[in-house]
Amino acid sequence: PGGPGGRLTSFKGGVGQLVEALGEELGSRVVTGVRALEVGREKGLYAVETPQGTLRARALVLANPAYEAGKMLMTLAPPLSQDLTAIPYAPISVVALVYKETDTLRFPPRGFGFLVPRRERLSILGVLWDSSIFPNRAPKGKALMRAMVGGDRQPSLALEHPGKLVEMVCKDLLHTMGISASPELVQVFSHEKGIPQYVVGHSARIQRIEREAEKLPGLFLNSNAYKGIGLNDCVANSKIIAEKVGVFLMLSKTPVGS
Repeated sequence: PGGPGGRLTSFKGGVGQLVEALGEELGSRVVTGVRALEVGREKGLYAVETPQGTLRARALVLANPAYEAGKMLMTLAPPLSQDLTAIPYAPISVVALVYKETDTLRFPPRGFGFLVPRRERLSILGVLWDSSIFPNRAPKGKALMRAMVGGDRQPSLALEHPGKLVEMVCKDLLHTMGISASPELVQVFSHEKGIPQYVVGHSARIQRIEREAEKLPGLFLNSNAYKGIGLNDCVANSKIIAEKVGVFLMLSKTPVGS
């Protein structure tokens, strides 16, 4: 745990460890590295088309981004597909920087980080002091920070060239934290569709999505585009979906697919 009030929790190897552990636990029951292309119905079963063949099952959970789920359901459920693909996403770029903690900072970062109000007119949305929140994130004497650029506020900035992004971030860190030295290590992670946006009318759209999904027994939707963006929300919603799948399978009389 780390951060304000100990509310932030991660793993020594990062949040990716959660996915890796789930994969190890499921073993041969999970197939990775296979892209799902389209969903259809065959004899009461869902048929998921992939480049390696068709996967069939009586219950199907689409836990991918809403726009991808919409593409997969375009033929099977056009109205549902339309509402799913209409959920907007904002681009975001994360710039990770490693500095010498004592040599390059006006003060060693101790805390969560900071967010930037719109009125400040900076390129960054905020900065997380990762190695302060989670000390194992950087070697002793080093400081790891992650700066966010873009989002719904300035979407075009998120799609800038990586070199330009680093230049913008370093300029803003000089302005906000007095960091004048160059970082020892930099890595940029850009996501063209990074953050689903809960715009005006989102609740009504989710209600329509749920009504259309109910017309397809055994189909369930689960991602951060619907009822909560954060990992905590995703875990909570996944538990609810898992229980619904269990109930459906117990009540279903359809033979189990391959």
